[in-house]
Amino acid sequence: DFKVTGTRDGFTALQMDIKLGGIDLKVLEDALNKASRAKNHILDLMDKAEECVQPSEALPSTEFFTIHPGKIVDIIGKAGATIREIIEKFEVSIDLDREQGGVKVTGEDKEKVHAAKKHILTIADAPIKKQSIYELGKVYHGKVKKIVDFGIFVEMPDGFDALLHISKISKERVSNLSERYREGDEIDVVVMDQNGKKVGLATPEYLN
Repeated sequence: DFKVTGTRDGFTALQMDIKLGGIDLKVLEDALNKASRAKNHILDLMDKAEECVQPSEALPSTEFFTIHPGKIVDIIGKAGATIREIIEKFEVSIDLDREQGGVKVTGEDKEKVHAAKKHILTIADAPIKKQSIYELGKVYHGKVKKIVDFGIFVEMPDGFDALLHISKISKERVSNLSERYREGDEIDVVVMDQNGKKVGLATPEYLN
């Protein structure tokens, strides 16, 4: 059992399964010469067939490209929101390589696949936003981004989110945040602490 593979430049790999103690060099040389002619004949047929290939609109369209690996997180977005939005908007599937920055976009519509690629590259080319170093005790004007059971995520002036914990809203017990706030409300908050990207807030009401 003798197998070879390669290109027009030569062989790239071969495999031989043999139960004998060895094989005569002349036999091996003859086998390789025949294999080389057969390989080149197959390559000729492949080249000729390639000339007749007609692109089909029925086949899925795929785009492969790379971005900076550090930008993959921006494509995914918070809790996967950004990538879900791209998939739904352009009707595509997306595969990401976090380590190498590889992106594969596939879809039935070639124009939508190209548009999705362009959209992803726009996100990837955006400059990396740097979070501000806030002044502790200072009042900032923010916007209610999301209301959860344990507090409110407030969008700060630089676009980053900070947490206003339910215990820091009022000295009195607050049981229902939705009665006090709605998403989109603009509120004043005081920065109490900052540890990297984690920022703790309080209301002026709580501090007075």
